[in-house]
Amino acid sequence: MVFAYLILIGIYFYRFYFSIFSFSFRLLLDLQDSVQPTGCFTETKRTRHLPYVYHTVKGKIDKKYPDILAVYDECKQKAAEYSKPIEIFGIWNFKQCVTTETGRDDAAYFESARNSGKCKTCQGKGIGTRQAVFVYKK
Repeated sequence: MVFAYLILIGIYFYRFYFSIFSFSFRLLLDLQDSVQPTGCFTETKRTRHLPYVYHTVKGKIDKKYPDILAVYDECKQKAAEYSKPIEIFGIWNFKQCVTTETGRDDAAYFESARNSGKCKTCQGKGIGTRQAVFVYKK
């Protein structure tokens, strides 16, 4: 009986220390992330501030509960692998990775774009819907 209690105590300590370690590791990775979220902006098919689609995430995306971090990671990776340097990119319509025609940060973009509350977010990252784009800057 005592042995069973010792095993249970060991399991709880293991889970506690493992959760602290994994949280610290994720926090360290976030500190090393050179990409900063800028915000959610209105974007429609007629008024596209980020008109160039450089990648479309493959597969079906659940629009009610999308895997935001996976889509963000894929768009970020494809931006890093792209032939031209991409300084600003966004995620529009749940799975389209978009940027400006040059890939450069355009200050005029933020003067003309309107804030939107129609993005889906998780842990500080986000993706846009049909009417919005979530923008990131390097």
